[in-house]
Amino acid sequence: MEIGGLSIYLTILFIQKSASFSGNVHYVQTVTHCPQDKTEWNIRSAAINCNVTSEYMCLANEKRTSLLEICITISGTSISPGLCAVLNKSNVDLHSCDHFTDGCPDRFYNLKEMFLYPKCAAIGDGCFLAEPSCVRPTSNSQMSTMTKQSTEMQTESKKGSSVLPSMSISPDINLFCVHGTTLLRKPSS
Repeated sequence: MEIGGLSIYLTILFIQKSASFSGNVHYVQTVTHCPQDKTEWNIRSAAINCNVTSEYMCLANEKRTSLLEICITISGTSISPGLCAVLNKSNVDLHSCDHFTDGCPDRFYNLKEMFLYPKCAAIGDGCFLAEPSCVRPTSNSQMSTMTKQSTEMQTESKKGSSVLPSMSISPDINLFCVHGTTLLRKPSS
């Protein structure tokens, strides 16, 4: 269409807004972590032979208990802001992350940019760690201290001590040792 010497072109852009998309998954491997930058992303993609017809993805499984590297034949897919991808069998489901404490995608992104949103691949015990309700693992030094103190408490318990010591390891978690069993619980509000 021409208006006063200017040409106007209408472009229709397909953007992924559905709850899932599917493709032909060529490769699946469990990994301990996903790539954190473009270089690492490209190295992993090449290492598992994702080629020009398939996209490399690293994402959580549907139960959020493991991370998976896959090659999937799919092209031109953009993911909407507020969504993280998870693999559910051969479908890639999109999970709302609007409730994350931080790290939720705030713009449209394509599959090759998933590394920009590491919180979408940070999982533990069936949840995304950025979810407020998810119990977060503690640091190695805190775990070491907890193990040492737990051992000391078990020793005291074996000596007949009736005291049930507790310690706070974070504002959200208290640690109790009862007869050698370590229990973690959220403090009541």
